[in-house]
Amino acid sequence: NLGQNELSYLPENVFQYTPNLYYLLLNGNNLETIGVRVFRDLQRLIQLSLYENAIFSMVEGALYGTTSLFYLQWNFDPSDISSGNSLICDCSALWLHRYIQEKGRRIETTVYCAGPPDLNGTDITALSEEHFGCDDLSEDSLQMRVEPSCDSLVVRRGGCLRVTCTSTPSGRTSWTRLGRSSTAVAAHTCRSYSSCVAQSGESELVIGDASDQDVGNYICTATLKNVTTAVTCHVSLGEPPSVDLGPRDQYLGWPGDTAYFRVRVSGQPHPSVEWHHESPHGTRSR
Repeated sequence: NLGQNELSYLPENVFQYTPNLYYLLLNGNNLETIGVRVFRDLQRLIQLSLYENAIFSMVEGALYGTTSLFYLQWNFDPSDISSGNSLICDCSALWLHRYIQEKGRRIETTVYCAGPPDLNGTDITALSEEHFGCDDLSEDSLQMRVEPSCDSLVVRRGGCLRVTCTSTPSGRTSWTRLGRSSTAVAAHTCRSYSSCVAQSGESELVIGDASDQDVGNYICTATLKNVTTAVTCHVSLGEPPSVDLGPRDQYLGWPGDTAYFRVRVSGQPHPSVEWHHESPHGTRSR
């Protein structure tokens, strides 16, 4: 039970070492987006509770790995959309509608639309595909690529991070900084963020002079005609590895004695340590 824990972000593949989860309660947190690989490893999951968050984006395919899912709690009830998750039932949500329809009677859901206005409060299962406004989803569906990968967005304190988001086919792309109130990333001079809303299918996020205030979630959104897709990235601060306590020389009195070398290192992410033995016979790693 991870409910009521003020969680604001779920890393991709976060549940890869817990494939036997049957119940996952994430309700009552501060989640705003769900990435495509967050639940990918939960093939035995039966119940997923997401209500009382602030989720407005769940990337296409985010539930494809949950083949055993029986109960999806997106909203607590229709009134929950005013203060909880806000799913816009446009073309970007068609994949979720199809996922639920394909499971048929094998799944119970509480998924209600927060928009467009004429669908506000409507149960997604009551809609037909025509309601989602997709002329030709297979032709206009967007693929997105983020470089460097969203799995490794770590910037050194005081350093600079550049992240490029590209859509194929070429659509309108933009970056948004996520918080309880989501805001578009504004242009600044070196300090903090600069970005552009690009018509060419490529948008660059720049974080300069990185500090604690830059840590958080960023979403790149791509739109082409009436199709919208998004990818969420988490930016964290990292520190270069350093040796806080180095090894000391050891003197052995007798053949067969054992020498112990100790070091203490720091850094973020935590660095790994390798030992190398140099001798007239060559160098060996340990």
